[in-house]
Amino acid sequence: MKTEFFDYYNRGREKDRHNRCFIEFTRTKDILDRNMDANKKDVLDMGGGAGFYSFWLAGKGYNAHLRDIVPLHIEQAKQEEIESNIKLASIAVGDAACFEFEDNSFDYILLFGPMYHIQGYEDRIKVLSEAKRTLKDDGKIFAVFIHRNSALLDFVKLKDINDDKFKESAIESLESGYFNNRDLGHFTNGYFHTAEEFKNEVIVSGLKCKNIYNIEGINRIIDNFDEKIKDKNYLDFYMNIMRIIEQDSSLHGVASHLMTVLEK
Repeated sequence: MKTEFFDYYNRGREKDRHNRCFIEFTRTKDILDRNMDANKKDVLDMGGGAGFYSFWLAGKGYNAHLRDIVPLHIEQAKQEEIESNIKLASIAVGDAACFEFEDNSFDYILLFGPMYHIQGYEDRIKVLSEAKRTLKDDGKIFAVFIHRNSALLDFVKLKDINDDKFKESAIESLESGYFNNRDLGHFTNGYFHTAEEFKNEVIVSGLKCKNIYNIEGINRIIDNFDEKIKDKNYLDFYMNIMRIIEQDSSLHGVASHLMTVLEK
């Protein structure tokens, strides 16, 4: 990974990102709950940051192994293990391009960062191939990608139109998929897919894409969305609506994150 990647994450903001990105994390947990069997316990959270999902799953009785390439995230996770009194199966620095685990080790593998952080095509295929290798025959991989439109939609909705650095990055990512960081305050370097492109990479790796879920949904087109979801009735309403439309492919382009369910 490039220096810019570590500069971005060494600011330490990943530990509490679930508070800033509430609907992303709430919807992700909901999708996982509906796609995981509690009788199958072994989970690898590869590229799992400071371990939000690892600790959530461990609290539900799963044997969660956390790996991340950023040493700070692993330090934060070890501290969380002490403070929360929730024990993970293991916590260590790890590279998504080279899993240290044996073949057929896991019932579930989470790839909630590597596929949009890694810019090289061959490197992304390597991640998927390693996940396939270490997945049990009846297991599932949950791999998240960021849609090609995402940076431009963020620019139009959230950014100053005079922010030329972000505008340049957003247009470049729309045209090529490559998001190159031009300001530490922006997102770090990454690669943003179309749904078809991501499915093609899955096929090349020898996996099958069973489902694609729009995680956040249509939140970008709803005025004052972050305020509205503070109301439990509105949140419940939105969650129910999203369960109806979450796999509508016509809405992929308005999504930020999309979760795929992959099998051997």
